[in-house]
Amino acid sequence: VLGELADPMGHEPVDPATDSVARVITLSPTVGQFVHSDADVVMVYSARGEGKTVGAIARLLRIAHDNPDARPVKVAVVRDTWINIKRTVFETLVQGTRLGWWDVEFTAGDTEAVLDGVAHLYFFGMDRPADANKFQSFEAGVLWLSEPAPAADLSSGIPAEVFAMGVSSLRQPGVRRPSVQIDMNPPDRSHWTLELNEMLQEAGHPEMRCEVFRIPTGENPHLPPGYRERMRLGLEAAQRPDLIRRLCEGQIGTVIVG
Repeated sequence: VLGELADPMGHEPVDPATDSVARVITLSPTVGQFVHSDADVVMVYSARGEGKTVGAIARLLRIAHDNPDARPVKVAVVRDTWINIKRTVFETLVQGTRLGWWDVEFTAGDTEAVLDGVAHLYFFGMDRPADANKFQSFEAGVLWLSEPAPAADLSSGIPAEVFAMGVSSLRQPGVRRPSVQIDMNPPDRSHWTLELNEMLQEAGHPEMRCEVFRIPTGENPHLPPGYRERMRLGLEAAQRPDLIRRLCEGQIGTVIVG
């Protein structure tokens, strides 16, 4: 049962097709809306630790479930560097397997992965406009951009050219509604993701609909006790009010470098 909130009474749902207990991925309300969105460009942003990456993976499984003739759905997973993908997306994939949410098998020297046998993930590190050339001759059903907005000196972000070239690769046969999904910490006010959303909203084109979801800080109840407080205190000690606003409070802000 994907993209649904777990039964608050603790009952495990039964899959009517197999009469067996189905696996449940517990999602917060906002993440659940993101998972079920059928917009052509779907963005979700929040403070750190609010379940964005789990939601992004759950959305891939939901799309694969809705497009059985296209399985395995091909997914381009992009972050600024392959090392950062391994430190974040990989960790969530492995953790979810441990918890029984899904199964993952890494292949091709960890540059690809098969998720539950229904989605084939291809990992790309792209932090320069020229890296968009990696999409040449590649076709996919979903483009997943993870953390495209730079967090000052924490990451370099993903250029807008990667989004543009990635959209040109969304042509996998059998996927009824190819889409771009973006999960990120709140961007800088001038970041291209916000400009993209404004442009698409103004255009109002039915083939390029955009939806943006902001997860309220504190919606994820599963973080370790004191996590948010320690993060805030650490950033206060580093004198980074910009990162407190973005990473702790989940608010769009202004990057301060140096």
